[in-house]
Amino acid sequence: MFGELEGTRLHAVLIVACGLCFSMFGYDQGVVGGFINNPVFLSTIGNPNPTIQGLVVSIYDIGCMMGCGITAIYGLQLGRPRCVLIGCIIVIAGAIGQIANYHLAQMIVFRVLTGTGTGMISSTVPVWLSETSSARTRGRNIAMQFAVVLSGNVTAYWVNYGMSFVHSSAAFRFPLALQIPYVLIAGLIVMKLPETPRVLYYKGREREGDHELCRLRGYRGIITENATILSEKERIVQSIEFERANTSDEPIWRVLFWDNSHIRNSRRLFIVSTLQALQQLGGCNVIAYYQTTLFRTSVGLSEDTAKLVAGFSALCYFAGTLPPIYLVEKIGRRKLLIWGAAGCGLSMLVFTVLLATATGTQAGGWAAASMIFVFEFTVGSSWVSGVWIYSPEISPLRWRHLDNSLAIMSQWAFTFLTVMMAPTAIANTGYKIYILFTIITFLQIPFVYFLCPETAGKSLEELDLMFAKCEALEAEHSGNMSITDGYNLSVDQMSPEKKA
Repeated sequence: MFGELEGTRLHAVLIVACGLCFSMFGYDQGVVGGFINNPVFLSTIGNPNPTIQGLVVSIYDIGCMMGCGITAIYGLQLGRPRCVLIGCIIVIAGAIGQIANYHLAQMIVFRVLTGTGTGMISSTVPVWLSETSSARTRGRNIAMQFAVVLSGNVTAYWVNYGMSFVHSSAAFRFPLALQIPYVLIAGLIVMKLPETPRVLYYKGREREGDHELCRLRGYRGIITENATILSEKERIVQSIEFERANTSDEPIWRVLFWDNSHIRNSRRLFIVSTLQALQQLGGCNVIAYYQTTLFRTSVGLSEDTAKLVAGFSALCYFAGTLPPIYLVEKIGRRKLLIWGAAGCGLSMLVFTVLLATATGTQAGGWAAASMIFVFEFTVGSSWVSGVWIYSPEISPLRWRHLDNSLAIMSQWAFTFLTVMMAPTAIANTGYKIYILFTIITFLQIPFVYFLCPETAGKSLEELDLMFAKCEALEAEHSGNMSITDGYNLSVDQMSPEKKA
């Protein structure tokens, strides 16, 4: 069925399949945190103490890190669709184990297994979309995925809210079962979707690469008869040759952390990993995971009111992911991240001041709650999608699966750190923990301004050239090589945005 699709229809099916995977990603992030205090669930796993409860929620992130590690090692060998398909199968196995849970150890093991599948999916989907999208739609296509991530998160919250009135094990088994339809449907679709032309060309499968590139661009003829598609192929092949010519036989650790070649992979990896870490250290997932607890303990709302307000806060978070679908290509990645960090920092600052000075008053509590809504909308409209778009864009083809996996591993590591420490920090320090989030959020601004060049409107091959250009030109002046050796982009070959 899907083998006959091409052009816009093929892209639409690919986006739907990835969207289902990322809906599950968002749903999984929120589902266990929503029923972690349910008496029936706690009784089932032996009534553990609050620390172990936090572990049950956050151990998922350790599984996600493991999944990213698998993709980092085998991502290029397996290919993009196969990584996603294997991730879907692992998630289904983990979900079944959680549904049948009758013991704490069982819950933890299958929570890790589910996270492993999610890690493989989350580290592959942005790369897959980046490599199959055109320069002018790449950011939009990935931004759409993060709108559906938050839709999954919102769905998890409201499903748990509805099931909180059920006083049996269905209150947690039914929400856990809803993980399966997302990845089951996605997996069936992914089985029929193509590998990216870039991976096929890299592996020397030129005929298959030509076929898939023509399918993606909606062209049924021979590639040599279409100058535009042929030019795109030539840029991809030249980029691969440039990477191979400038990749040494140095150990992998040196390529990752001290790359002196013209590819400069270590610089790219540093940027994308730090972006992912800064996103989490700004407190966005602490707010998302513990909204109900935050509204109850920090703001002072009643239990029922806190649950309801948290539900609407989650909807606000989701609404914030919609503007980037348009803005990420219109104003670019840099402005989106910089203005987003400024907005998040200001809202977190006001929230912290209100907690410090207006506790115990109804007006102060609601004013603080309103700042959480502002923070959620702002971070949703900037950093939630922005850093995930940026990571696969600036990574070289040979190391794209590795760099993106390690960057997302960094995200999961700092998610685990912040989510694990949040309940204890909130209980022991009160408003002071939010001072740390405020400082880190403002530090995001200079990092993006000084270290993150704009990527909107540029092809992946142009971005390769942009990162390699400084050192390559230096080498050219010293007589060692020319930037044009095997990698010459004419004005006609550049994307329309670049020519402008």
